[in-house]
Amino acid sequence: MRHRTGSAISTALLSAASALLMVSCASRATQPQSDDARAVAERFIAAFGAGELEKLRALFAAEIQWDLRDLHAGDGEGRDALMATLEHFRSIVPDARIEEAEIFVDGTSVMIFAVQRGRLTSTVNSIASRTERELGGRANVRLRLREGRIDALRWNCTSIDEGERLVEVVVEAPPEEPEIDWIFPALDLAGSARAFTLDPKPSKEKQLEPDFDPRTGERRAFGGFPVTGSAPIVDEVRRRELSRLLYRGLFLARWQAACFQPRHALEIDGQDRKLWVVICFECLQGYFEAPGRKRLYFKIAGESEPGFSEIYRSLGLTVAPKID
Repeated sequence: MRHRTGSAISTALLSAASALLMVSCASRATQPQSDDARAVAERFIAAFGAGELEKLRALFAAEIQWDLRDLHAGDGEGRDALMATLEHFRSIVPDARIEEAEIFVDGTSVMIFAVQRGRLTSTVNSIASRTERELGGRANVRLRLREGRIDALRWNCTSIDEGERLVEVVVEAPPEEPEIDWIFPALDLAGSARAFTLDPKPSKEKQLEPDFDPRTGERRAFGGFPVTGSAPIVDEVRRRELSRLLYRGLFLARWQAACFQPRHALEIDGQDRKLWVVICFECLQGYFEAPGRKRLYFKIAGESEPGFSEIYRSLGLTVAPKID
């Protein structure tokens, strides 16, 4: 799954994630209704899974912009080039399909969260060392519609052997910083994960710095906001739901206020990389942090907050009330 973030993660895999999204400038008169956008997404999923390339072609605008680098198939512009690329990909993964798809629509932008399956029958760049093997993993497919056709497509996925546990996410740093590539272990694929509750408005005496206890090395604060409770997220269903809520919140993000009073945090421990996520659902922003990396800030939609808090409470944690 690839996501881009700037001074805020733009409306990905993952605004979530998107400079990935390339938000439409189409006029209100030419924008499809949500039901129409959902129908296009459903036809896209069905045609791809059935290998019906002509039906796929009919969904694409002539000047479509596309990025299939996660499929090791490159990127480019134009329907003909895209169809040639998809035809080649289907020739080496003939049963490639999208399963368990969940579709979110925001105007002309569509995000599909899904599981991707298929059997690789030949070599495809660097991902194949054997002539045949099962591929599987999480996939995010982002579509942009204009006048009823898909004019932008980005496919963010693991494209990995079953059993591998990391998901790649590209983040775009603020303009004054160089672009950084991180490996973002999605919650449902992480080796382990832990939920933290924070004091969103501690008194000066309660602010803790540094964030890690100098004696024990344990995490005791996030940016000075004290940890009030923590619990491991051992249940895969909870991890998957938190992952969905996080990505959906990033995707739907629109605006932010001026405060920063975080009440939720996550620690995600992948195979070889650790990541922390800190979220303020009042100002609808947060940041990613990892050892040796500068914080990267993002926007997030408030629609994800009830689900986050419900899962935290189910873990026995007390989430601080919102501050008036």
